[in-house]
Amino acid sequence: MQGCAREARRRGRLWRATAWRFVPALAAVLAVFLADVAWSEPESPGGGDSPQAKAQAHLKRAESFRRDAVDLYRDEDPLAIDAFYLACREAWNAIWTCPEAVDVFAEAGEEYARSLEGLLSAARRHGRLDGCRGLVVGSKWDPVTVPLVMQGHALPSEAVLDVVATPPPGDPRVSHCYQRWGFGLPVVIRTADEDPETEEEPVGDVDPVESQQMVDHDFVPPRQSLSATAVLRFAMPGEPDFPEKLVGPVHGSPPPAVLDLVNPVEVSRVRIGPWRPPLAADLTSPLLDILDGMPKQASVAGFLQPLARRDTLPRLEMLEPYVPGKIPVVFVHGLASDEGTWFEMLNHLRAWPQFHRWYTPWVFHYPTGAPFLPASSQLRRQLTSLVHKLDPSGRDPALSQLVVVGHSMGGLHAKMMVVSSGNQLWNAVSNCPYSQVRIPDEIRESFQASFFFEPLPFVRRVVFIATPHGGSAWATRAVGKAASAVVQQPQKITEIHDAIISANPPHTFKEHFEKKLPTTIDTLEPDSPLLVALHSLPLAPCVTAHTVVGTGYPTDGLADGDGVVSVTSARLGGVVSEMFVPSKHTQVHHQPQTVAEVVAILTAHAADAGKFAETTRDDEGVPSVAARPSVDGWRAKQPR
Repeated sequence: MQGCAREARRRGRLWRATAWRFVPALAAVLAVFLADVAWSEPESPGGGDSPQAKAQAHLKRAESFRRDAVDLYRDEDPLAIDAFYLACREAWNAIWTCPEAVDVFAEAGEEYARSLEGLLSAARRHGRLDGCRGLVVGSKWDPVTVPLVMQGHALPSEAVLDVVATPPPGDPRVSHCYQRWGFGLPVVIRTADEDPETEEEPVGDVDPVESQQMVDHDFVPPRQSLSATAVLRFAMPGEPDFPEKLVGPVHGSPPPAVLDLVNPVEVSRVRIGPWRPPLAADLTSPLLDILDGMPKQASVAGFLQPLARRDTLPRLEMLEPYVPGKIPVVFVHGLASDEGTWFEMLNHLRAWPQFHRWYTPWVFHYPTGAPFLPASSQLRRQLTSLVHKLDPSGRDPALSQLVVVGHSMGGLHAKMMVVSSGNQLWNAVSNCPYSQVRIPDEIRESFQASFFFEPLPFVRRVVFIATPHGGSAWATRAVGKAASAVVQQPQKITEIHDAIISANPPHTFKEHFEKKLPTTIDTLEPDSPLLVALHSLPLAPCVTAHTVVGTGYPTDGLADGDGVVSVTSARLGGVVSEMFVPSKHTQVHHQPQTVAEVVAILTAHAADAGKFAETTRDDEGVPSVAARPSVDGWRAKQPR
């Protein structure tokens, strides 16, 4: 019985706060009387009308509304939306009534953030929040829309599919969370969100050489998540007017509030009376949200069954909407891996302020078990397509300064962007000139693009991390042979290979190519003709190159290396810098020394590209990630 009474009292308070406009006249008179009682300022202990006493009264009301909202949320009652909304408003009033009181500000700010998290979560649960409609509060018979306003983002509110207030789960691929204390609630806004199960669907018989679906896409990842800070902005606090007393604060006029979604990189502080506290932020949650939305085991499927599922098709993806003037940095993963392997480095780079000012991250996702040359051809074609799509007139100088960073086999793909093939690659597989080889007309042009190409003119710098320029002895050992044997080459490309071999006289092709279509692991053998030919190709004169070499682990017998790639294989002539990092092969690109080296390289690249328009602050130079607890206000925390 006591529980029923408490429930009745709680619902009565909420009913009075959200009274409907179409209530009959007699009920409206009663609502006026009740609202007068409910919304009159409660007397503060000790008396007096000091700002601090009023702020404490608002804060108590906020806590009361939030407690009720939590109970309603557990019961999946949509009234929780209105209760959380009122809790946010009361906490907001507490802050603005007495902004100079530090203790009140801290307590009310925390209450405001908790209530706002509940509000957004409840609105998502009941379908009351999206970029087109905004945030909908009130009853379903008489809803009130709180508009979404984008602040500092390069996209309209209509592009927002979802606002996620609950932090995503941690991921072992990201070791720290970069956060900034301040006002507001850090959230994740999603501008794209495909069903992972859809990504795992079979795509049928795909021609990996000719298929245009690998090039003609929107260059957006299946889930694109961005950092934002939510601020539910109300009018200045004051006495409720008669319409508000009559219909409740949710239905006040003009519109009761605005929900700002602020880019915390572009906006660092908010103004609240005489105070300018930092804007709260979380730079790591969007990366964790993307990882949480990735299809499971996609990297393994891309190696064992390349091009068999949608999530194994080659895709160049922008992790954030492109802003003109920012230089793309393209990250290419290695064998049996995926783009998620870069998120540890990206997490640290995003805590470096200049990265946001000068750069934008792109990733290349591809099936690592697919033949090497067609995958490189796809990267070359997609880069060209995206650059032209973003800047068809060629007026954005940033898009002529691309940087490509490759780990392991990804470094070999990076090199393929900045070399001229000549006849070397073709001569590695054939004994006859290309013009004399019989190839079906429908695939001749695409097949040719895999063997004959020129450097991409807009790629100006490459970074090779643990790249096997000279191959890896692991590819020739039993484990490498076994891995090569289990790779299921796409039926279409196998048929193309067999048809070309059958259409030409014997010995038109080299024995290794004539016998079977080489797998990626076959290409990584130290004596692979294709790898030897690629190793001999010089970098384009306009390209600056750097290497990071893993050391400290036996490789190729007693040779030093990272356990997979020897130091000798990872080194490359003609580079302007070379760093040795003690690490295993799969961790070289995660090491603090490597991240600091990439920061230094990007700093130099920005200087060469004319990005230094002003003197940078001392704390914004090349940071040492291993030593610094924070950069420009960002705090590194252990994962959740």
